[in-house]
Amino acid sequence: MNCKPLGIVGLEEALPNGQYQLLHLRCRGFQTKPLTMAVDRPLTVKVKHFFMLIDSTSKCPVLALEIYIYLTLEKDRVSQHIFVPKADTTGLGSQRIDVAAVVLVLVKALVETNAGAYFKEPVAWKQSRKDNDVKAESPYATVNVLRALASKLTSDPASIHSLPYYGTPEHKEKESRGPEVADTVTTKISLFTRAANAYIFPKLEHNSGKHIADGNTLFRWWLRIFDHCLPSTWRCVGDIPGAEAAAVARSFPSDRWKQGNIYVSGLTPAVRQIPLFPDDPKGRFLEHLIVEGRYKSVTTQQFWLELGFRQEFRLGNVVGIIGCENSDAVALDRESTCPGLSVSHKQYKKVVEFVKGEDYSNKFDIQAMIESGLPEVFKQNGLKYLTIKLEGKRQRKEMSPKNVMPVNNLNSMVRKRPAVNNLTGLVKKAPKNSKPSTGS
Repeated sequence: MNCKPLGIVGLEEALPNGQYQLLHLRCRGFQTKPLTMAVDRPLTVKVKHFFMLIDSTSKCPVLALEIYIYLTLEKDRVSQHIFVPKADTTGLGSQRIDVAAVVLVLVKALVETNAGAYFKEPVAWKQSRKDNDVKAESPYATVNVLRALASKLTSDPASIHSLPYYGTPEHKEKESRGPEVADTVTTKISLFTRAANAYIFPKLEHNSGKHIADGNTLFRWWLRIFDHCLPSTWRCVGDIPGAEAAAVARSFPSDRWKQGNIYVSGLTPAVRQIPLFPDDPKGRFLEHLIVEGRYKSVTTQQFWLELGFRQEFRLGNVVGIIGCENSDAVALDRESTCPGLSVSHKQYKKVVEFVKGEDYSNKFDIQAMIESGLPEVFKQNGLKYLTIKLEGKRQRKEMSPKNVMPVNNLNSMVRKRPAVNNLTGLVKKAPKNSKPSTGS
């Protein structure tokens, strides 16, 4: 990869002085099950992105981010849903980096990527069951004739020229291009935040260089990223199910944010409207509704009210849900460029599972993994190990008086306890006699 992918150039401005490498894998689109239990079950395409930033000095990964793109083929448009399942750091770099600045650049690059780019490459559509079923002899003579013909063509492909229709030179086989795709796209972004010791890099909880944020901090951290990443025309909402409205509002970085979600839609049943993502905390409630037989009657609004009382949201670990949407339709551009090293879904899984399966408590083992283990996995899966070379340009700020964050002196704001009135000086005391009085 000699040229830098679209939108990734800003990484060098976000990184401190030093040498880095970026591994960016993107699996080609493949058909997956719909995000919701819709009646019509529209065709849905899934694309996965995996980013891993490597510090060339320490020869260790410092950050990884995984993002899934769901493309639902509706009649009048393509509905794009960007989901951020995991982001993690190691604390194994040679110097501290601004993780938020790096993640912002990566997320923004995918938000600005036109969804038409994902249809530029062949999509792995699922075969229909009719193509896969091997059945016994059919009671219908026509079916048996066609099966015999298919068997003959399999054993002798040249026999196709003996067929009356396919043997004519005028006939041209129609190219299979999959289903028709609409010309416009709308985009949504979903994310739920939940504090954990590790998301991608396991066994790093005892590393002093790794910062583990609590649920509230993580929620505010992602809110700020989307606040800086998305244009002002986007609708942005966030919520912590079960929390007070005032507590949620205090987390919002700007006035554009409102408490709520992007799923509530009138009296629509929740199972028809609310998407279900991998490892989704609200997904267990959706399954519970099906078991209880209430899935037809519980609306999206009722679902959201009951969600705050679920065990997943009441055990003390704050779970935040963030949603952003751009309802303005954008033209689908199939000639646009899509960043990342294009691989099959099988190749993608092999590489990512290898990265997630390592023990990151031993720095020397991780260095060996980056230098030899990972390139070998690429080779075994028929891939060439390619990374993007980056040179950090962000100057390290010196802690001069101008750059030091001022300490807030709250003494003047502390309400002092009122002084107790001492009336000792106002009480007239009886004079003391030098000699004791005696009776006359």
